[in-house]
Amino acid sequence: MAERLKTPAKAIKDNLLLTKKDDVWAYYKIKPTSISFANKKKRARFMRDQQKFLEEIVDYTDFHFIMYPKDYELEDRMEDLSMDFAKDTQESAEYYAEETIHLLEAKLGKVTKYAFALGIRLKDSVFKLDDSLRENAERFLLRFTDNLVNMMGFENGAYNEKISQYAQAQTDVESIVMAIDGEAMTEEELVYLNRFNFIRGIAHNPKEEAFHKISAINNTQIDPNYPHMLELSSDVGTSYVSFVVIDEFLDNMSDMDLFYTCQRLPFPVEVNIKAQVERKSQTKTSLTFKKQATKDSANEQYRAGDEVEESTELAYTMVRHLQNELKREESHLFNWLASVVVTGDTPEECQERALLAKRHLQSEEIKARVPVADQLNLFYKYLEGEKLGMTDLSWMQKTLQDGIAELSFGLSEELGSKVGWLIGYIDRYDEHLSRENAVMAARDPVLYHPMIANQQIKGSKTRSIHELITGDTGGGKSYLAKMIFIYTSLLNISSLYIDPKREMRKWFMRVINNKQ
Repeated sequence: MAERLKTPAKAIKDNLLLTKKDDVWAYYKIKPTSISFANKKKRARFMRDQQKFLEEIVDYTDFHFIMYPKDYELEDRMEDLSMDFAKDTQESAEYYAEETIHLLEAKLGKVTKYAFALGIRLKDSVFKLDDSLRENAERFLLRFTDNLVNMMGFENGAYNEKISQYAQAQTDVESIVMAIDGEAMTEEELVYLNRFNFIRGIAHNPKEEAFHKISAINNTQIDPNYPHMLELSSDVGTSYVSFVVIDEFLDNMSDMDLFYTCQRLPFPVEVNIKAQVERKSQTKTSLTFKKQATKDSANEQYRAGDEVEESTELAYTMVRHLQNELKREESHLFNWLASVVVTGDTPEECQERALLAKRHLQSEEIKARVPVADQLNLFYKYLEGEKLGMTDLSWMQKTLQDGIAELSFGLSEELGSKVGWLIGYIDRYDEHLSRENAVMAARDPVLYHPMIANQQIKGSKTRSIHELITGDTGGGKSYLAKMIFIYTSLLNISSLYIDPKREMRKWFMRVINNKQ
């Protein structure tokens, strides 16, 4: 039986989300940091910066890390490119711009790129002891009127007063998030992020979906009666969604790179992590019991004349390590729940993608599960504004900040211009069985525009660029150079092509002399 699921959101203003539990979350878009996966030195520096950032925000307790496939806006990019078309070749340029769109959509379906968002629950200041009786009464009245307002179908403008109490906390968080290239979401972007949960995998217009009212964000029927997945049915279409839950990492979290690893899959996915900082008093108590339990286990094995098991020794060593780490003021233990979300147009496609995602993670030594009965619970748990609770024990991970930092949140691998001609794709793998496999696996288009390479780059003394194409013999250097020249000839640029072998001239003359 189909079920309608309610969103935790009660009101949205700017980048702030007020929940039905009166929590206020701030959401930020994180600019992806592009680093070649082979550049270990830069990646290590990136991880250190992530760890420092996590150490700075531990006071805010609850977090939501999101990576999701965002519309590539290919038509808009080609429209921007058309402004630079040469008048004498405009017809040809428009033809190839349209063919580029058709080519990419035929290969990739809906063309997307990965975007990152971060949610932080701001500190709660409700019902402080030094608040006046009148202020507390006003807050109580605001809560009391929520149901009445929702029943009447109105958006409650009075929530703005509640949200405004968090202005200073919002400013403080924003200054910290800037360290990882974070920027406050607009109200439309946050509305769309909420709506996206209910239309994931369905072809839609993001600009239209960004203007839903809060009461209409969950305007989707959710059917949980499919094994391992959910069916989403909305006014824009139907899709099938499956949550692949991370069950276990290696004891050493170094180079786990969950967010980057999932970008290698040959279909769009999401990665969602809900995290919560554990109180140090609770952590220290748990560690004391754990240390004593492992010590007792080792003593029993020793008295029985058995050799102490390696797992017991490792557990004792890890507890000692955690106790030492937690002596640092900025170190805290994080509890977190991670899932990879896949979609499909049919139940069969969704199931196949879920299994492929599971196998892909296992090849990276990350154990995952595709739950049967908990798909609906996971759907709700990852909605914006929902935080981890005491009952969320299944699949829970426990690490220090450096464990989360090793997941590569915000790390990507981008090449090319935002606007330009398609000249290839990024290959995220080191090896392939064949060139055909490499082409099939590549999902990240590389656009090239020679006119904007040095535009508005700080410190650039010229708008002229120098490019060098290198590679092995037969690797496609000449092909790329000719393709760039052909595309450049369609733009409003004066070009000179030196062709000592007269090869390019031969091809041009063959076309010119062919009347057809």
